[in-house]
Amino acid sequence: MGSEFIVRRRPAGLRRFVVSDVPAAVSDWGKSFRELLVKFPQDVKDAIAKGFEDQERYWNALMEVYAVHGCRAKPFPKDLEYSLLQVYSKDADRTVDEAPILSGWTIVDRLYLIKAPTLVINGR
Repeated sequence: MGSEFIVRRRPAGLRRFVVSDVPAAVSDWGKSFRELLVKFPQDVKDAIAKGFEDQERYWNALMEVYAVHGCRAKPFPKDLEYSLLQVYSKDADRTVDEAPILSGWTIVDRLYLIKAPTLVINGR
């Protein structure tokens, strides 16, 4: 969302911008996540597809994905686990994950407004 901040606020003095592992559109995030799931066992794919219907199964599947594509540190850092639980646990605050502003969000058509030299890491 840094790119959104820059486009909307145009902060004075911004000299450089680094974009790392973020999509330019919400639809790209979903597509990329589905591509990552291809190499996982069917039970992980099924649990992710069902989502919160079976919270424990979903959480375990999500942790399998994050262990490969999110954070490879072992043991999984407690601070990161805590942060993920704020969005994905049974009692999570779903306002971020389900925020209406994210529905259909894209910055693609406004990227030209970012004037600072920008380094894109692991982007497409």
